Amino acid sequence: MYDASIDPHITTVDEQMRRARLKRAFFVLFAFGFIGFMGFLSLRNGPQITMIAWLVFFGVLFAIFYNPRYGVYFLLGGTLQSDMFLLYWYPFAKNFSSEESIFYVSGALIFNPIELCIVLTFASWLGRMWFVERKIEIKTGVLFWPALVFLIFISIGLISGILRGGNVNIALWEVRAMYTLPALLLLTTNLIETKAHLITLFWFAIVALFLKSVAGAVFTATELKFAIGSVDRIGEHAMSIQFSSIIVLTVATLLFKGHTPWRVVLPLMLPTIMIALLANNRRSSFIAMGIALVFVLLILYFDNRTLFAIITPPMVILALAYLAIFWNSSGPLSMPVSAVRSVLGEADERDASSNLYRELENTNTMFTIGIAPVMGVGFGRKFYIIAPMADISYFIFWEYITHNSIMWIWMKGGLGSFLSMLYMVCWALINGARAIRLMPNGELRTIAVSATMYILMHFTFAYVDISWDIVSMVYNGTMMGVINILPAIAAQPEPQEPPRWPWQAQQVR
Repeated sequence: MYDASIDPHITTVDEQMRRARLKRAFFVLFAFGFIGFMGFLSLRNGPQITMIAWLVFFGVLFAIFYNPRYGVYFLLGGTLQSDMFLLYWYPFAKNFSSEESIFYVSGALIFNPIELCIVLTFASWLGRMWFVERKIEIKTGVLFWPALVFLIFISIGLISGILRGGNVNIALWEVRAMYTLPALLLLTTNLIETKAHLITLFWFAIVALFLKSVAGAVFTATELKFAIGSVDRIGEHAMSIQFSSIIVLTVATLLFKGHTPWRVVLPLMLPTIMIALLANNRRSSFIAMGIALVFVLLILYFDNRTLFAIITPPMVILALAYLAIFWNSSGPLSMPVSAVRSVLGEADERDASSNLYRELENTNTMFTIGIAPVMGVGFGRKFYIIAPMADISYFIFWEYITHNSIMWIWMKGGLGSFLSMLYMVCWALINGARAIRLMPNGELRTIAVSATMYILMHFTFAYVDISWDIVSMVYNGTMMGVINILPAIAAQPEPQEPPRWPWQAQQVR
């Protein structure tokens, strides 16, 4: 917590004491409010195991008010742990009105813990500046304004769709996740200030995704009996890209001398990550990860050509051997090969059916864009179907949301939304590439590579799959915020190590 005793704006003892009393009073009120709420839940529902989850959640809220930076940590970690299908009971991305969530409170509370934590993190951060520091200073960086312009066009598409008779509830479900992207971008830019903060932030992501991969591996072992490919998927579509980001982080850590504990821990996490990734069976994620790994090798070429010359030939030989061995196979280990075959037009029956659906859907998307190329049809309104598609009515938004998440933005939000999205993504990638070039070898370069490659993978994946979900938006917003702040963090002087012996002189760096 911010210590009032060292605030340069406080010049009197009375003011220091008043600030300290206010701080104590606030946390006492918070504690009593917490106890009262828990008592209410106990009286209403009786003693339950969910009470432990509520205790943890209110501990998170307390930590957010203690230091708003913790809100960024918990938002990224708690969100990446979420999956609507694999962990259907996990509450962080589900409304307090969702009956399957262990945080179900009432059908009237149509907001979720992510949104609540975002609001409270902003309140803690702005309140700290206003009441304690007495100075409002907000850093936007180079990526916030493109994200804000994109959000403005999305909001215009939302209003346009509703005014033209769109379903208000569906319209809000279509866009609500997008509002979290600039929010996380701004919070990360302002609250993550040092290399140590960045490493901690990535630890939250690593642990969360590892725990989710364990859940995926357990489901694959117990429910599927390791019959990978026997179901279409085990979790949300975008879960595969999240697991791919850990694989890319592992490779980047080993190649660019990343954080030392990561070099040990990340390779040990790969077995469960790979099992869950294969079981989720998203062809687009394999293609996106392959593209990202090629770019990582390209970065290595410019960074360390000797190491590039040593490792690239064996990797190419192994990759070609893998393709040759599994080209005509149908087992789980051949799934990445199937993705390559699908791109080359040699899809199997399942993939051919999926490709056909997407082709018909793209036809309908382009026809709808042709009807309303400037303003779009608006969110909350159905797209036009001139090419009948297979029945996937189990997906309640099948007439509203398409798999091509890039062209979907144009179809729904109009040309302004589409162009502003392209600018936002391209500007993030350009600044990510610049950060990679400028970062010194080590933790910062590893983080720059990982953040940039995740954004690249996500929007490659978005071209053929649904991707504007809240988990993806929180992850993208945070990684854009990371790219935003990397140059400033790299410019900070390295902290001086204290002398080992009192008579030794300080080392100047």
